[in-house]
Amino acid sequence: MLLELCIISILLLFYSIIWYKKNKDATLVRWPVVGEVPSIFKNAHRVHDWCVELANEVGCTVATKAFFFE
Repeated sequence: MLLELCIISILLLFYSIIWYKKNKDATLVRWPVVGEVPSIFKNAHRVHDWCVELANEVGCTVATKAFFFE
């Protein structure tokens, strides 16, 4: 049982790393479980500049869900 749990954890870790490398240049990264929360925390020190970049990239409208509704 422990071995299967370790294998699943390692596969999930590799999947997360590959997924992050594909999406790391996006202004708003939507993580599978926690949603946009990491992007918000990452850009909290420059929230106004980040909001302008986000609005320019997506056309001034962002539809999002809170991470606990996903």
